[in-house]
Amino acid sequence: MEYYSPVNDLMLKKILTSEEDAHEILTAFVNDLLGKDFKKVTPMSYYHIDGYKKNQEMTGFTVPEGDIWAMTEEGSVITIDFQRWYHDYSVERAYKYLIEAFCELPLSDQELFGEKLLATPRPTYRIVMLNFDLFESEDKALRAFDLRNEVTYEAYPGPRGENPLNLCFFSLRNDNIEKGSAAHYWQYFFKTGKLFDDDAPAYIKDAHLKIQFSFQTEEEIQTIMQIEKAIEIRDAETVTAEILGEEKGAKKKGKAIAKRMVKKMYDVETIVELTGLSKKKVEEIMEDLS
Repeated sequence: MEYYSPVNDLMLKKILTSEEDAHEILTAFVNDLLGKDFKKVTPMSYYHIDGYKKNQEMTGFTVPEGDIWAMTEEGSVITIDFQRWYHDYSVERAYKYLIEAFCELPLSDQELFGEKLLATPRPTYRIVMLNFDLFESEDKALRAFDLRNEVTYEAYPGPRGENPLNLCFFSLRNDNIEKGSAAHYWQYFFKTGKLFDDDAPAYIKDAHLKIQFSFQTEEEIQTIMQIEKAIEIRDAETVTAEILGEEKGAKKKGKAIAKRMVKKMYDVETIVELTGLSKKKVEEIMEDLS
């Protein structure tokens, strides 16, 4: 493999908010998922490794969960979030942050965009990329919600001709998506780090270039690896929590979890420690799955 995961937080921000070409890639990404035709979408803060690394050092290199904030030329606000793990309040959390973005922006962003923010209310969009299936498997991978009349389903007529609150869920795990569509190319890229085929849009090819090993500085590589290590620790904690949530000493559950950990390439010692299974049993599971 000659590339890093595009959903690594650093890579995602580098893809969508790098100053040299953020407008092209970010605008295309937003338009493809929302079905819009925004002329230009501008990040409210650009990616720079120095600033990113400083923020990571302040948070102790935990798994980053910071949103990407952006604005259209017309003043509409867009936030983008990637949720790696499922939790019981995924939908509620998405609505909470959508409404917060609709009501208020950080002061630094007001200084950056000036009087444009004084005209309220402004249409607000939130794109939530999911590394899991939030809805039923027969539902579409790309789902959009907005304000509608409960009887006629007519869209709420916002003051600018746009619905004021718009929420979009984009699952990377759900295969129910139109093959060959722009959203499908994005899904395949974020899920695999690869291009689906040579017909992928030019801006996705540009995004693909950004995740190549050769495109990273030494500082970026170190930071990426620290993030990946934090993700592995969080994965292990999640698996451990599943174990503790079940009856202690349940060998059947322990074996099932051990199989998942083997597939995630955990070493024997870690699996033994977290599942309580013997080293011999873990090695047997590894052999069965090899």
